[in-house]
Amino acid sequence: MMFLPFYLLLGAAPPTYVTDLRVESLTAEQLRDGGLVIGATKPRLSWTLVGDGRGLSQAAYQVRIGDSVEALRSGDDRFESTRIASGESANVAWPGPELTSRDVLWWQVRVWLNGQEQPTAWSRPERFAVGLLTPGDWQAQWIGNGSSTPEDEAAQYGDDPAPLLRREFAVAGAPVAATLYVVGLGYARVRLDGQELLGGLDQPWTEYGDRVTYRALDLTDRLAAGQHCLAVELGNGWWNPLPMRFWGWLNLREHLTTGRPRLLAQLELTYADGRREVVASDGSWRVAPGPIVRNNIYLGELRDQRREPAGWWRAGFDDSGWAAATIDAQPVGRLEPTRMPRVLPVLKPQPKPPVVREVEPGVYLLDFQQNLAGQVEIDLDLPAGREIKLRYGELLNGAGRVNPMTAVAGQIKGGNGGPGAPHIAEQSDTYITSGEPNETFHSTFTWRAFRYVEVSGLPSAPDPLRVRATALSSAIDRVAQSEFSDPVLNQLQTICDNTFRANTFHVQSDCPGRERYGYGGDLVATAETFLTWYDMSQFYSKAARDWDDAQLPDGMLTDTAPFVGIQFCGVPWAVAHPHLLDQLIRYYGDFDLAAE
Repeated sequence: MMFLPFYLLLGAAPPTYVTDLRVESLTAEQLRDGGLVIGATKPRLSWTLVGDGRGLSQAAYQVRIGDSVEALRSGDDRFESTRIASGESANVAWPGPELTSRDVLWWQVRVWLNGQEQPTAWSRPERFAVGLLTPGDWQAQWIGNGSSTPEDEAAQYGDDPAPLLRREFAVAGAPVAATLYVVGLGYARVRLDGQELLGGLDQPWTEYGDRVTYRALDLTDRLAAGQHCLAVELGNGWWNPLPMRFWGWLNLREHLTTGRPRLLAQLELTYADGRREVVASDGSWRVAPGPIVRNNIYLGELRDQRREPAGWWRAGFDDSGWAAATIDAQPVGRLEPTRMPRVLPVLKPQPKPPVVREVEPGVYLLDFQQNLAGQVEIDLDLPAGREIKLRYGELLNGAGRVNPMTAVAGQIKGGNGGPGAPHIAEQSDTYITSGEPNETFHSTFTWRAFRYVEVSGLPSAPDPLRVRATALSSAIDRVAQSEFSDPVLNQLQTICDNTFRANTFHVQSDCPGRERYGYGGDLVATAETFLTWYDMSQFYSKAARDWDDAQLPDGMLTDTAPFVGIQFCGVPWAVAHPHLLDQLIRYYGDFDLAAE
């Protein structure tokens, strides 16, 4: 009996085998070139195959590495592997010599398909950079304003202005390379000549006693010959929390590594003639109190814009009245390059202008018509000294006013927050105007969970076009899309996407308002959906390391990571660590993290 191939029974053409597949999406350590550096001397390489055809698979590959795109094109490679027989294309072992700090390399790959003699074309070259790998690579010192935390808990709720730090420096000719390595604890807004390099929420939360992560920023195209200024505003973040008693008993300061706001910054300049200059944080930097008088992740910010020195972030500003920065010698964990994307307005489209109504004389309710996690920005033209207060909530109460209770920090709703804590720990921000035209306010070192905002202190109703809500999240890429014929299912998918993103401010939290902790149970329940929808390779590898760092001395895995002192949720929470390692192997072939 003769059997016919299935495609002939269907009257279809036989499958075609093509050689025009493309090699794309090259990554080193699963990091695409986007402002992140790697912390490995033998980085793992990954790529994908894109094209038409069936029955195709990779049989072998070849990698070449050079100091520039031109070197690759001219054949002046630093290293070129042999043809390596393997079908692997995820986290492939480094084929070349061991790398060192500050290496900047370009690489390409080509592959051979099963049953074919000719390889694909070389991929488009991709770049990666190695960070500072050893303590000896750092000339910078941790600096701050020399202040100390009051012993009295109630006093910690008083005014404590966020430090401003600045350093002017000269550039002698256009550099061929300029890299800024920077970390601010708890948060840091970083500017060069007035242009923002990092926003106030870009410093990842880690177990600071075990691990502190820095960012590397390429400033080559931003620095010309002349005088420049690095300017940094420091916030408290998770590094300097208030001693509020969550649920009446949990004090974060008893479980987190804490300290005063501090900066570590190192700008390295390289010129065409081989000269190298370093601008490092040390006692030569200048420091002064800033306009953010109080800041706390939960309670919000009080910003008195009258206190901001005009133009302090630009070269030529007179800082002779400022103090010298103080060296902060408090030890912290090992320094590593961050694996985390920045916190950015990823959501598209962003919320529409609010519906505005007056709920009592001088008090205006802004309805953004969707729940979100992020910040509100408001444009103002008012006399100096006008106090504007913003209160946030997800719901309205029976009187049609903002109901803050669903996002109250740690259920502090009736004076149970400890000495100095507010009676109700609601989300709010206060801004005092400077009197300058076209002022714009938004919080710097916190985010909010809200749909409604209640604004008081304005002389009249705000123009909806001058008030904006920005939904923020860690900038994880969406990698899977789906669309349904039923619009209700599409809407449900959008709601899930928005909700997931709202809980990715460097940890996968249970809620973006009242707690914000990285709970294991929430992660275990949703990880597979996150892994299907998003590129979670870096976010979840960071989370796995958080759980490793949070492990208790007796070996017990914790309910949260970083560990905040909650340890009663049980196995479904603590299992987050092995669950993450398993999922990272399944989705990304990341066996090395489990071995680590």
